[in-house]
Amino acid sequence: MINNNIKMSIICFIILFISCFTIYFNHFRFVYERINNEYHIVDVISNKKEVEIPSYYKDLPVTRICSRAFENKDIEKLTFEENSNITLIERLAFNECTKLKSVEFADSLIEIQNHAFMNCTNLKEVKCNDSLKYIGGSSFYGCSSLEKIYLGVELEIIGSYAFFECSSLKSIEIPYACKYVYNDAFSYCTNLKTIYVSTFTVLFESKNVDYEIIYKK
Repeated sequence: MINNNIKMSIICFIILFISCFTIYFNHFRFVYERINNEYHIVDVISNKKEVEIPSYYKDLPVTRICSRAFENKDIEKLTFEENSNITLIERLAFNECTKLKSVEFADSLIEIQNHAFMNCTNLKEVKCNDSLKYIGGSSFYGCSSLEKIYLGVELEIIGSYAFFECSSLKSIEIPYACKYVYNDAFSYCTNLKTIYVSTFTVLFESKNVDYEIIYKK
Protein backbone atom coordinates (compact mmCIF):
# COMPACT_ATOMS: atom_id res chain seq x y z
CA MET A 1 0.00 0.00 0.00
CA ILE A 2 2.81 2.39 0.89
CA ASN A 3 4.62 1.64 -2.34
CA ASN A 4 1.43 2.28 -4.30
CA ASN A 5 0.95 5.60 -2.52
CA ILE A 6 4.52 6.59 -3.31
CA LYS A 7 4.02 5.65 -6.95
CA MET A 8 0.81 7.65 -7.17
CA SER A 9 2.52 10.66 -5.57
CA ILE A 10 5.35 10.48 -8.07
CA ILE A 11 2.91 10.20 -10.98
CA CYS A 12 0.90 13.19 -9.72
CA PHE A 13 4.08 15.22 -9.32
CA ILE A 14 5.20 14.41 -12.85
CA ILE A 15 1.78 15.35 -14.28
CA LEU A 16 1.78 18.62 -12.35
CA PHE A 17 5.33 19.44 -13.48
CA ILE A 18 4.52 18.79 -17.14
CA SER A 19 1.37 20.93 -16.89
CA CYS A 20 3.25 23.84 -15.35
CA PHE A 21 6.05 23.46 -17.87
CA THR A 22 3.56 23.56 -20.76
CA ILE A 23 1.69 26.57 -19.39
CA TYR A 24 4.91 28.51 -18.81
CA PHE A 25 6.30 27.93 -22.27
CA ASN A 26 3.08 28.85 -24.05
CA HIS A 27 3.02 32.35 -22.60
CA PHE A 28 5.28 35.34 -22.83
CA ARG A 29 6.89 36.82 -19.81
CA PHE A 30 7.82 40.41 -20.56
CA VAL A 31 10.34 42.18 -18.36
CA TYR A 32 9.43 45.82 -17.80
CA GLU A 33 11.10 48.96 -16.55
CA ARG A 34 8.90 51.71 -15.17
CA ILE A 35 9.81 55.27 -16.16
CA ASN A 36 7.52 57.84 -14.56
CA ASN A 37 3.98 56.85 -15.56
CA GLU A 38 4.82 54.43 -18.35
CA TYR A 39 6.49 51.07 -18.88
CA HIS A 40 9.25 50.01 -21.29
CA ILE A 41 9.89 46.41 -22.40
CA VAL A 42 13.52 45.55 -21.65
CA ASP A 43 13.49 41.76 -22.12
CA VAL A 44 11.27 38.79 -22.86
CA ILE A 45 11.43 35.19 -21.69
CA SER A 46 9.62 32.61 -23.83
CA ASN A 47 9.90 30.39 -26.87
CA LYS A 48 6.50 31.30 -28.31
CA LYS A 49 6.61 31.93 -32.06
CA GLU A 50 4.12 34.79 -32.32
CA VAL A 51 4.51 37.95 -30.27
CA GLU A 52 1.84 40.53 -29.57
CA ILE A 53 3.17 43.63 -27.84
CA PRO A 54 0.80 44.72 -25.05
CA SER A 55 -0.74 48.18 -24.86
CA TYR A 56 -0.76 48.40 -21.07
CA TYR A 57 0.90 46.88 -18.03
CA LYS A 58 -0.57 47.44 -14.56
CA ASP A 59 -2.91 50.06 -16.05
CA LEU A 60 -0.03 52.16 -17.40
CA PRO A 61 0.90 52.50 -21.09
CA VAL A 62 3.71 50.44 -22.60
CA THR A 63 5.50 52.98 -24.80
CA ARG A 64 8.90 51.59 -25.76
CA ILE A 65 10.75 48.44 -26.81
CA CYS A 66 14.27 48.85 -25.46
CA SER A 67 17.63 48.06 -26.99
CA ARG A 68 18.28 44.31 -27.47
CA ALA A 69 14.98 43.36 -25.78
CA PHE A 70 14.26 40.65 -28.38
CA GLU A 71 17.77 40.10 -29.72
CA ASN A 72 18.33 36.54 -31.00
CA LYS A 73 14.84 35.40 -29.99
CA ASP A 74 13.11 32.68 -32.05
CA ILE A 75 9.98 34.69 -32.85
CA GLU A 76 8.33 34.38 -36.27
CA LYS A 77 5.60 37.02 -36.24
CA LEU A 78 5.40 40.42 -34.54
CA THR A 79 2.13 42.31 -33.98
CA PHE A 80 0.77 44.89 -31.55
CA GLU A 81 -2.36 44.99 -29.44
CA GLU A 82 -5.19 47.23 -30.52
CA ASN A 83 -4.81 50.79 -29.21
CA SER A 84 -1.07 50.28 -28.80
CA ASN A 85 0.99 52.99 -27.08
CA ILE A 86 4.38 52.00 -28.52
CA THR A 87 6.08 55.08 -30.00
CA LEU A 88 9.71 53.95 -30.15
CA ILE A 89 11.64 50.81 -31.06
CA GLU A 90 15.21 51.27 -29.87
CA ARG A 91 18.44 50.23 -31.59
CA LEU A 92 19.11 46.50 -31.97
CA ALA A 93 15.74 45.66 -30.38
CA PHE A 94 15.14 42.74 -32.77
CA ASN A 95 18.70 42.22 -33.98
CA GLU A 96 19.44 38.72 -35.32
CA CYS A 97 15.86 37.46 -34.99
CA THR A 98 16.60 35.11 -37.86
CA LYS A 99 13.23 33.31 -37.75
CA LEU A 100 11.11 36.46 -37.87
CA LYS A 101 8.99 36.44 -41.05
CA SER A 102 6.55 39.33 -40.81
CA VAL A 103 6.01 42.59 -38.92
CA GLU A 104 2.98 44.86 -38.78
CA PHE A 105 3.67 47.99 -36.76
CA ALA A 106 1.26 49.69 -34.39
CA ASP A 107 -0.47 52.91 -35.45
CA SER A 108 1.23 54.69 -32.54
CA LEU A 109 4.82 54.02 -33.67
CA ILE A 110 6.83 57.15 -34.54
CA GLU A 111 10.48 56.06 -34.65
CA ILE A 112 12.55 52.98 -35.45
CA GLN A 113 16.14 53.46 -34.30
CA ASN A 114 19.37 52.26 -35.92
CA HIS A 115 19.92 48.52 -36.44
CA ALA A 116 16.51 47.67 -34.92
CA PHE A 117 15.85 44.71 -37.25
CA MET A 118 19.36 44.12 -38.54
CA ASN A 119 20.10 40.64 -39.94
CA CYS A 120 16.55 39.33 -39.63
CA THR A 121 17.39 37.12 -42.57
CA ASN A 122 13.96 35.44 -42.94
CA LEU A 123 11.92 38.64 -42.70
CA LYS A 124 9.74 38.73 -45.83
CA GLU A 125 7.13 41.42 -45.23
CA VAL A 126 6.98 44.69 -43.28
CA LYS A 127 3.94 46.93 -42.98
CA CYS A 128 4.75 50.35 -41.53
CA ASN A 129 2.05 52.47 -39.95
CA ASP A 130 1.11 55.86 -41.39
CA SER A 131 2.32 57.83 -38.35
CA LEU A 132 5.89 56.46 -38.55
CA LYS A 133 8.25 59.39 -39.24
CA TYR A 134 11.76 57.98 -38.92
CA ILE A 135 13.51 54.79 -40.03
CA GLY A 136 17.01 54.85 -38.61
CA GLY A 137 20.28 53.87 -40.23
CA SER A 138 20.75 50.14 -40.86
CA SER A 139 17.28 49.43 -39.46
CA PHE A 140 16.71 46.54 -41.89
CA TYR A 141 20.36 45.95 -42.80
CA GLY A 142 20.94 42.45 -44.13
CA CYS A 143 17.27 41.43 -44.29
CA SER A 144 18.02 39.42 -47.39
CA SER A 145 14.56 37.80 -47.70
CA LEU A 146 12.60 41.07 -47.51
CA GLU A 147 10.26 41.17 -50.52
CA LYS A 148 7.50 43.61 -49.52
CA ILE A 149 7.58 46.78 -47.46
CA TYR A 150 4.83 49.35 -47.14
CA LEU A 151 6.08 52.78 -46.00
CA GLY A 152 3.50 54.96 -44.25
CA VAL A 153 2.39 58.28 -45.69
CA GLU A 154 3.97 60.43 -42.94
CA LEU A 155 7.48 58.98 -43.16
CA GLU A 156 10.03 61.82 -43.29
CA ILE A 157 13.50 60.22 -43.10
CA ILE A 158 15.11 56.96 -44.19
CA GLY A 159 18.56 56.65 -42.66
CA SER A 160 21.85 55.51 -44.19
CA TYR A 161 22.10 51.77 -44.94
CA ALA A 162 18.47 51.33 -43.84
CA PHE A 163 17.82 48.57 -46.39
CA PHE A 164 21.42 47.60 -47.17
CA GLU A 165 21.66 44.12 -48.74
CA CYS A 166 17.90 43.59 -48.87
CA SER A 167 18.59 41.54 -51.97
CA SER A 168 15.02 40.22 -52.45
CA LEU A 169 13.46 43.67 -52.65
CA LYS A 170 12.31 44.45 -56.20
CA SER A 171 10.52 47.79 -55.88
CA ILE A 172 9.72 50.37 -53.24
CA GLU A 173 7.51 53.45 -53.07
CA ILE A 174 8.78 56.41 -51.05
CA PRO A 175 5.90 58.51 -49.65
CA TYR A 176 5.48 62.17 -50.61
CA ALA A 177 6.22 63.31 -47.05
CA CYS A 178 9.72 61.85 -47.10
CA LYS A 179 12.38 64.58 -47.07
CA TYR A 180 15.59 62.56 -47.14
CA VAL A 181 16.71 59.09 -48.16
CA TYR A 182 20.29 59.05 -46.95
CA ASN A 183 23.37 57.50 -48.52
CA ASP A 184 23.52 53.77 -49.20
CA ALA A 185 19.95 53.23 -48.03
CA PHE A 186 19.50 50.68 -50.84
CA SER A 187 23.11 49.66 -51.53
CA TYR A 188 23.54 46.02 -52.58
CA CYS A 189 19.81 45.56 -53.07
CA THR A 190 20.78 43.61 -56.13
CA ASN A 191 17.23 42.83 -57.33
CA LEU A 192 15.82 46.30 -56.78
CA LYS A 193 14.51 47.55 -60.13
CA THR A 194 12.23 50.50 -59.35
CA ILE A 195 12.01 53.30 -56.79
CA TYR A 196 8.91 55.50 -56.87
CA VAL A 197 9.69 58.84 -55.29
CA SER A 198 8.57 62.47 -55.22
CA THR A 199 10.66 65.19 -56.86
CA PHE A 200 10.74 66.89 -53.45
CA THR A 201 12.59 63.99 -51.82
CA VAL A 202 16.40 64.20 -51.61
CA LEU A 203 17.60 60.76 -52.67
CA PHE A 204 21.28 60.16 -51.91
CA GLU A 205 23.40 57.66 -53.81
CA SER A 206 23.30 53.92 -53.20
CA LYS A 207 26.04 51.61 -54.47
CA ASN A 208 26.03 48.36 -56.46
CA VAL A 209 22.39 48.59 -57.41
CA ASP A 210 20.82 49.29 -60.80
CA TYR A 211 17.33 50.71 -60.24
CA GLU A 212 15.10 53.05 -62.20
CA ILE A 213 13.82 56.15 -60.44
CA ILE A 214 10.23 57.01 -61.31
CA TYR A 215 9.18 60.43 -60.06
CA LYS A 216 5.62 60.64 -58.80
CA LYS A 217 3.46 63.58 -59.82
